[in-house]
Order: sequence, then C-alpha cells, then structure tokens
Amino acid sequence: MSPLRPWSAARTAARVPLARLALLASPGHPSPLAAAATPAEVERVLGATAAVTARGGPAQVEIQLGHFCNNRCVFCASGQLTEQGRAQPVPELQVVRALEAAAANGVRRLTLLGGEPTIQDAFLPSLRRAVELGFADITIFTNGTRTADARFVDAVASLGSFTWRISIQGATEAAHDVAVGRRGAFQRIVAGLALLQARHQRVTVNMCLTTHALATLGALPALLLGRGVGQLCIDMVRPVSAGERTDAELKAMMPTFAAAGRALRAMLAELDARAPDFDLNLTHLPFCALPEAAPRIRHGGDATVTFTADLDERQGVMDKYAFQQTDRRKLPECAGCVFFANCSGVPHAYAAWHGAASVRPVTMAEVVAADPTGRALSVAGDQASAEWQQARAWVDRIVRVARRGGARVGWRGALVRIELREGTLELWPRTEPGIAIGARAVAPQAWDATTLRAVNARLAAVIKATRRG
Repeated sequence: MSPLRPWSAARTAARVPLARLALLASPGHPSPLAAAATPAEVERVLGATAAVTARGGPAQVEIQLGHFCNNRCVFCASGQLTEQGRAQPVPELQVVRALEAAAANGVRRLTLLGGEPTIQDAFLPSLRRAVELGFADITIFTNGTRTADARFVDAVASLGSFTWRISIQGATEAAHDVAVGRRGAFQRIVAGLALLQARHQRVTVNMCLTTHALATLGALPALLLGRGVGQLCIDMVRPVSAGERTDAELKAMMPTFAAAGRALRAMLAELDARAPDFDLNLTHLPFCALPEAAPRIRHGGDATVTFTADLDERQGVMDKYAFQQTDRRKLPECAGCVFFANCSGVPHAYAAWHGAASVRPVTMAEVVAADPTGRALSVAGDQASAEWQQARAWVDRIVRVARRGGARVGWRGALVRIELREGTLELWPRTEPGIAIGARAVAPQAWDATTLRAVNARLAAVIKATRRG
C-alpha cells in the first residue's frame, strides 16, 4: 500500500548530517555520536552500566537490528531513512557478538529494536541466540504489522516467552494510519492484539504523543482494556529522534505540553475509573504539565546500553539516557519547582519556540491540593516535600490511635476530622517547611479550657511518640 503523506509542511530544509542511530539533535545542539562498537568500547560502556546496576536497578541492553521499516512514522528517523534508500541492516554476526558481550557482563534484560525488528533478516536468529544465552526478560519492540500473522507469532512463541511492545500512534484508525504513514496499519494491530491475546502472549503498548494522537487519547482506554494489554507508555516527541525535519514539521507534530497535560488529565480520569491499577508511564512529560500524575511520569530509567544501527552497516554503542538528555534542558523558570531534581526539562527546540511560557515551577501546596494522597509528592526531591510526607505519616498514625480509642474519623482530602465526645478536632499536614501538623477545634464552644488543654496535651504526646517512632 502506498504510504500516506501526513502533514503538509514543506520539506525544504537542508539535509542535516546524520549521527549514529540517525538520532538528530535540534539545530545548534548537535548530538554526540555513539561510539563505534569495538570490543574495548563495548566493555567500557557495559562496565559503566554494571557499576550503576550494582548501586541499584537492573541493567538492560537494546539492540537495533537495522533501520529498515515498513512504516513512515513522522516522529522517527528509520522510516525516513528507508524511504531515502539509506537504511542498512546490521549483520547477524555483529548482533550476536553484542548479545554475547552483554550476557558475559551479566545483563539479562534485552529489547530488540528497529526500524521494524521483525522484518530484519537477523530477527529470528538473534532471538534464538538470546534465549540460548539466558536472557530472561526479552522485549520485541514492534509496529505490530506482523502480529496478525499466526504462523509468524507461533514461530516466535516456539522460541520462548517474550513481551510484545506494540507501537500504537493513535486510538483511531484515521489518527494512527496518518501518524505512521501507512493505510491499514491500525486494523492489522487490532487483529494482532486479538491473536496475541488468544496465544496468551504478554503485550504492552507504546505511543509517541503527536498532535494527531493527542486528539484520540479519550478513546485509548476503550481500545486497550480487554485486549490483554498490561502496560501503556506514552512518550513525548523527541526531536533528537525524529530524523531530518524542518521546524514547521516538528511544530506540526508536537503538541504543547500544556495541551498534552489537559488531554492526558481527561484520559487518566477515564482510565482510573475503569482500571485504577493499570500500569501507565508518561515519559519526558514535564511535571508542571500534569503535577498530580507525578508518580506516573518518568525522565530516564534503568541503566540501558543501546547497540545502534549505523548507515554503513557498522554498529555503535552508547548510554541510552545520557544520549537522550543531550536534547533537553531546564529553563530558569524551572527554579524552585518541587520536581526540579527529577525532571529533565524540555527539548531545546521546544524551548526555542515557546521559551518561558513552556514551563513553570510547581509548588508543594499546589501538589497537595491536586493530590491529597501525597503520592505525587513522593517523587519530588524537595526537602519541604519530604517534610510534608513525614507530616502525613504522623497524621495517619494519629488517626490509627484515635480509632483504637473509639473516635469517629473521616477524611476530606488531606484533612482528617476526629470526632471526640467533647467535640471535633481537625488535623492536616502542613505545607510550610518546619511546621509538621496543623490542628484546630471545630466546635470550640463545646470545649472548656481544661478539656482543650487535655486534648492539646494528648495530641502533643501522640506527635512526640510518632516522632520517636
């Protein structure tokens, strides 16, 4: 089928020299090249990753089998390289050597990438060798076009147990097919999901949030739930990975983070109503766009080494998240945000287009108001947030003591009402640093001075006990 032509922005920009992996930086911010995957360099990068792993968190490797792809996604370099006739496969021997080097360094988590990995000649032999080497957690990151082929799926499943990570770029046929530049792609995925579910295969979904996908987020829960999908990752468009695009093309495909936050908030309400425990990750979304969803936002991840496909059939190797960080920065307006330590900022190109209007500092009081459970603050690196978390823990313990004493307890957001015989006491974690708990008597006219002193003394004793505990 002939590829669709998404977005009509003029393609008149001068060709930018391609870095390894064809991951392009924004103008004025060139990306570092992935180093050639010589044995010495592979050992160095894997060794550095192993050192990180020893300090906590499993290392993993990604191996790109080649840029050949049967889609033409607007946000990805591989389809563009294929259309230009510049995509090359990575020879099977090089892939196997990368697998063996990773296994020798104790790595047991693997993701096979493309282009589209399932159409590369090295796919099945590489998968078979990975199983032989003892990789215990293997993910196939695919556009899903072959998942409706029962013979193919059965051939893969016969080799072992894998996770299929399906790339869905819109919750409707129109949005997905335009984003990937191929008619019929969405229907093949829907058929593939049904087959994978029937074969009891593990399935996760990945989406790159383009403007076309944004408009369909409300339909995403209905598409995924009931089809055996165990996880959804929604990633923001990364200009560094988009190939040779003009500013007009990038602006056309990249929603503002404010618009993304609004659409994601609505989708989350629907998803949480239907499946509150569903595993959702929002990657590279600035926290200020959706602060109440902070526990689901990711900037970076487990230490990951990527073996890249170059344009001359050679192979590169690099630290995945260190590379991605080269295309992002924090702005002066980010100072003072409670999520500053855990946020990587915005892409250089996005900052150039939108400047200070693109970000804002998030306050602790704002997060508490948006998410009274305190879970959002659990990912903040701010000291005041840590103090609020401790205060919330004290309030929780006070509630337990009150309930054991027969008091009636009710929550309203972060505020708790404790009904005693003498009257009602309200407690809440304070957002001001150094002030742990706020308290007030709701019906002070029912409390004489002696009773009030007794209640205050009881409260102070419990707080003191919880401080020791």
